[in-house]
Amino acid sequence: MKDVFIPKPEKKVKRLFVPVTPSEHKKVMDYCHKKDVNLSDLIRFALQQTYELL
Repeated sequence: MKDVFIPKPEKKVKRLFVPVTPSEHKKVMDYCHKKDVNLSDLIRFALQQTYELL
């Protein structure tokens, strides 16, 4: 997984809630543990790659 660039001036952190089913949550958390990635980086990477938002 590529590194996601987080701009330096942004110091505040906002929470983003994503509704998922329990089985989806388990798969995502298993992936995070297996790849040694935290959930925030995974979501940032997904947003950047899928929607080019970041």
